[in-house]
Amino acid sequence: MVAADRLQGFLRWKAEQQASALLVPPFTIFLHPGNVAGEDDHAVPDEPLAGDVRAPLAEVRGPFEARAQRLRVRFVAEFAPELARRLRAAGLVEEPPVELLVCTRETFRQPAAVPGLTMVTLTADSPLADIREGLDTNEQGFDPGPMPVTDTQAEEFRRGLGESRAFTARLHGQPAGAGMSLGPHAGVSELTGITTVCAFRRRGVASSLTAFAARAAFECGVELVYLTTDNPDAKRVYRRLGFHPYASWLSYTDPAPPP
Repeated sequence: MVAADRLQGFLRWKAEQQASALLVPPFTIFLHPGNVAGEDDHAVPDEPLAGDVRAPLAEVRGPFEARAQRLRVRFVAEFAPELARRLRAAGLVEEPPVELLVCTRETFRQPAAVPGLTMVTLTADSPLADIREGLDTNEQGFDPGPMPVTDTQAEEFRRGLGESRAFTARLHGQPAGAGMSLGPHAGVSELTGITTVCAFRRRGVASSLTAFAARAAFECGVELVYLTTDNPDAKRVYRRLGFHPYASWLSYTDPAPPP
């Protein structure tokens, strides 16, 4: 199976973990609980569609209109090379694409060691205090002034880890960075939420944390890891580790909300 097919399969699997699936061939619709308009509700193609899609889209549009939402179709561009053109012909509008950076065992490069840096791997069996520390560190990396995570929030996150893993980087014993890997599924895993606390930036923490998470995934049998970012500095860091642009995650929507 080519990498584009595997990425499409992983993104489909990821949606299945978060929403209910409604089969409307040749699409599957993923709807989140509650009849509330949500940007994460979307449809994905079941196969690399290349013909006229106007009739199937009319069927798929119904469940979205019932929730007062615009139809949204998401897919890996390289999985269905003709679909974007067909969706535009049907009147849908492209949203900004998301670039997928991919790393394999062959392209992976280990960064230089950072003195005093240690990693904590968080699983469903980890102590609650470690889970809270990891979540607080992740929040502080993106927002320097968040409220501390509660025990209830930490317990809910721990229960949801399953086969996913979270990681906390400690520099000389101080929590300095955090992130996680999702899955794995069919030999693919996503690295997400990689961040460094402001006081510890530009010391190699994010690079080492990303490499540790990728290597842990490879050691568990994963063959391909991917991540996304729109930060040019972060992208340069990831490229030095062996991540390279490979595919695009596209979203197409109706131009106006339903009446």
